[in-house]
Amino acid sequence: MNKLSSNKNHKLLRYWEALPKADKIPQRANVDPIDMDPEILPHIFLCSLFHNPFTVRFRLQGTYINGLLGQNYKGKELNEETFGSSAEAIKDLYKHVAEGQGAHAVHESIKSSTGVEILAEVLYLPLLGETGNIEFILGSIDALNLNQIDMVDFVSKYWKIEDSIDL
Repeated sequence: MNKLSSNKNHKLLRYWEALPKADKIPQRANVDPIDMDPEILPHIFLCSLFHNPFTVRFRLQGTYINGLLGQNYKGKELNEETFGSSAEAIKDLYKHVAEGQGAHAVHESIKSSTGVEILAEVLYLPLLGETGNIEFILGSIDALNLNQIDMVDFVSKYWKIEDSIDL
């Protein structure tokens, strides 16, 4: 992976890059969905980060993501209950974004319990909170192979990071 494949992820990255920055990172307070391309809104998620211990809580999840994953994580924490055996690897990815202080993208294989597999590109963008620390991740998800699979009754169960890149 050497660049973004998804046009929707490109649009969100350009939006994030255009936001006013404090020490290379935009503040959460400057993010306004009204200023975003409406095409990307269903693909967006927003998470709160807590640093001691490191925890990720999902605050917002777009309708595309709800349908793609077959479930809604809004209000839930990233843990084994929500992400199964992949939870620690995914949490480490969030930690990397928070510590690396820059945009990051991954290609993930997402499988259902019935073995149906989606290849998705996920964009992770850090945001500063009121304290001046990275307290949020804004992101977007776009499936890269939906026309090749049957999504009937798909419910995400297993995640595997295939490749990733700091942008």
